[in-house]
Amino acid sequence: MGTSAAGGHPTISYPLLKGQKALVTGANSGIGKATAIGLG
Repeated sequence: MGTSAAGGHPTISYPLLKGQKALVTGANSGIGKATAIGLG
């Protein structure tokens, strides 16, 4: 993990999730629902 030029905060890289499958538990309400909708 490196540091960014802006403010010295660490940069985080996320793996690509395109074409992957995810099981979202608790998708009936709250953050689980928002996550499921966001993942499409």
